[in-house]
Amino acid sequence: MDHQSWGGWLGIEYMLRQPAGLQSFVLASTSSSIPQFSAECDRLIFELPEEYRNALEYHGARGEFEHEVYAAAEEVFYGRHLCRLEEWPDCILRSMANLHHNTVYESINGPNEFTTIGNLRYWDRTPDLGQVKIPVLITCGRYDELGPACAATLQAGIPNAEMVVFEESAHVAHIEEPEAYRRCVSEFLMRNDD
Repeated sequence: MDHQSWGGWLGIEYMLRQPAGLQSFVLASTSSSIPQFSAECDRLIFELPEEYRNALEYHGARGEFEHEVYAAAEEVFYGRHLCRLEEWPDCILRSMANLHHNTVYESINGPNEFTTIGNLRYWDRTPDLGQVKIPVLITCGRYDELGPACAATLQAGIPNAEMVVFEESAHVAHIEEPEAYRRCVSEFLMRNDD
């Protein structure tokens, strides 16, 4: 099974139930802790050029998520940490459009990818990762909003885990580096599934 982004949070919950027949698992661009994810997003925002960082902090603190200056800074963040392709494919554009003013997404996460104020903001399964008994492949992009720090926490907690960082990718390595991603996952599954 392959679970990406917030689907990885569902995947971790599923693995911890230790269902019969599950032989291996792929966790792509995800984390075991939303507080860690939030801290990583804060770090990435801090690394933005000052004008964008200030716009996100100022308008975000006021809940002005629709302000044009905030939206422009949000776009810069996404271009660095969601998808680094110059032209975003239709699947990304549709996904982003579907998240905008999406009641379920806002209830679970918040108004955008890096403002985690929703119901899951305290979710943290890091202490339970040692219960996972199957091989797990953990992938992320070098520039991912759920990047190497989150992936390293997963790898450290899961006894039989391996980690691959896609050096040219942000959050969607399966789209940004599709051939390398497919090869990586295929090789992992061939080694671990009957």
